Amino acid sequence: MRVTFKAWSALVALAIMPALMAQTKMPSKAEPMTGTFLSVQASNQWLTTQIIGLPVYDSANEKIGAISNLIIDQSGTIQAVVVGVGGFLGVGTKDIAVSLNKMTIIRESSGEKAIAQLSRPEIELAPSFQPYTGKPVEALPPTSAKPQ
Repeated sequence: MRVTFKAWSALVALAIMPALMAQTKMPSKAEPMTGTFLSVQASNQWLTTQIIGLPVYDSANEKIGAISNLIIDQSGTIQAVVVGVGGFLGVGTKDIAVSLNKMTIIRESSGEKAIAQLSRPEIELAPSFQPYTGKPVEALPPTSAKPQ
């Protein structure tokens, strides 16, 4: 029996189709990387371009600001999320760095948002974040509660 090139290529395509389909399935949960490359983003993973600018809400679900940056250590672990809080149209905004374990990023039908498990007073009293510049860090004034 003689097999033509077209028939041969069709048989090969049918044989490898299950493997190709398995690689293109969209995972719903991230699995630990076992190799060098990640081929598909899972539904519980975010690109930094999706996170920067994301609105941030406090524990009472009131908008407090937006994510302006991420702090990543040498191992690639996100240590904190820098959030611009307060101000109006970027004027008077204070950057605070919130530990990643106090943040939750969620996807909703209306879009994505971040929730800080912090109250408004905790956010207002948080120290301003100072990025690394290579120069000595200036002492911050002590944070005190605002009179009410």
